Amino acid sequence: MNIKEVGAKPGIWLLIHRAKSVGLRLGLCTSSSDYRVDLVLEKVLARDQPHIAIDRLFDVVVNGGRVRPKKLHPEPYQSVASRLNTPPSRCLVIEDSTSGIASAKAAGCYCIGLIALYNRHQYFSSVDQVVHDLEGIRRSISGRIEQD
Repeated sequence: MNIKEVGAKPGIWLLIHRAKSVGLRLGLCTSSSDYRVDLVLEKVLARDQPHIAIDRLFDVVVNGGRVRPKKLHPEPYQSVASRLNTPPSRCLVIEDSTSGIASAKAAGCYCIGLIALYNRHQYFSSVDQVVHDLEGIRRSISGRIEQD
């Protein structure tokens, strides 16, 4: 991956703003290393949202350097839920990979599969919901809040 080409998915800032505005706490769960997560987030934020610090975006960050075993195993998402002081069954996970979906579902989380051109051939049948863009996720978050 060329770090110069990394950018935020269209609609992510609106999604984060909506989630924060209704009082949701956000966690980031990735298999990437501390260094890579910091590098990518700092680059994206500097370009897109220079007035926001990483620690204001996410209440919890669990990455490959902080948890073992990694995704397929439920531990990464169990760790995020624990650090958010929330049962996994009350966590909504957005995933775009087969291993992440397996990890989220094994942890007991509600999982939305984000299908895009780059991952359309991956296995998404075990997700609770499928969306093709972040607008679909934003609507889902609103709907889940209204249901609770």
